[in-house]
Amino acid sequence: MNKRLVRCWIGEIKRRFGSSADLVPLVDWFGSTNGRSHFEQWCQALGTQGGDRKQSTSAHGKGKAIDMNYDHNPWIPLCTTNGNSMVGEDHARTEDGLELFKKHFGDPSTVFVECGHIYDRALRLFVPLVTTTTDPHGTGHFSSRYYRIHHDWTPTRTPTLAPPYTAEQVYEFYQVLSWSLRFYFDYAYGQCSVARTASNVYTKHSPPDPLVMWQRIETDWKEMRLPQSAEIHTTDAKSIPKSVSALFDKVTLKYSYDTGGVKVSRFKLQTGMAQITTDDMRKDMASVFLKQIAADHDMVSRGMVTKAPGRRDPCAGVFNHCFEVVMAFCYMLSDPDTKNLRTFGAFSASAGGDLQHFDYGHRSR
Repeated sequence: MNKRLVRCWIGEIKRRFGSSADLVPLVDWFGSTNGRSHFEQWCQALGTQGGDRKQSTSAHGKGKAIDMNYDHNPWIPLCTTNGNSMVGEDHARTEDGLELFKKHFGDPSTVFVECGHIYDRALRLFVPLVTTTTDPHGTGHFSSRYYRIHHDWTPTRTPTLAPPYTAEQVYEFYQVLSWSLRFYFDYAYGQCSVARTASNVYTKHSPPDPLVMWQRIETDWKEMRLPQSAEIHTTDAKSIPKSVSALFDKVTLKYSYDTGGVKVSRFKLQTGMAQITTDDMRKDMASVFLKQIAADHDMVSRGMVTKAPGRRDPCAGVFNHCFEVVMAFCYMLSDPDTKNLRTFGAFSASAGGDLQHFDYGHRSR
């Protein structure tokens, strides 16, 4: 654990120095009393210990849990380990929490399922689609990796093709989800670069010029920044102007947690981009995408409620932990003792999403 943390700490300090000449005395300082004291303070500043929420049996109440980088690693809806449902924080444990949630944002279970649909929309624009005969639209591939509760992660080093995944794989999955959401909303709001120290409160952002927005997407496509399988979906077929309606097909996407599925109009970039030849068509395509993004931005924030009506802004992403810090925690023990470590927001196979939460020795996995 200490080796990974020390490397991260040293790296951050080195970046503060402007010339290599400063590094010579720095080497001696690392091993000094002042250096050790600074390292301790740096570790403590990585996160803050949360309250016990009046629950004496909670991990926080027992002093065994810490919430790290709370603002930018919110509690979000995730798919249960068995894939049967989407779960999140409905605030039922806090006084009037559930009632306030319902008053301002509707039924939590509906919000959580809708968040799963939106994760899928964002991922399929930036992540290569993987389909099978049993998963023809790739929804299962996304939900079983990028927004699954990985309560069963393992400390082994060899990557696997199916759960349980290694700690490195799970970290990568959540990073991909977080960056897909950030890039998705960035097309509309230009908020991709959010400082880790910035506050994170839901904000209604101003939309961009539609033509400029679509030209950004065209550039990303031409520069091969988007996969060949990239798709743009809208759940509002009526919002599609006649000038571009022929570029969309209709499909019903079914999910393990929502077998009824959702009907979408789908635009495949590989077959459709070359057919958008005028600025009027570009503006019409942008209008469809902008309307969907605005609805998705509001809905995902409803799955990131602090205490209603307070909520996070999904433009800032959902998983912003330093790799070295997370891996240091995951590999601080070896099996079977690793079962006493809980991270990646997972409390059990059917409860999770609290991505800021790390604890040790509260309950065995």
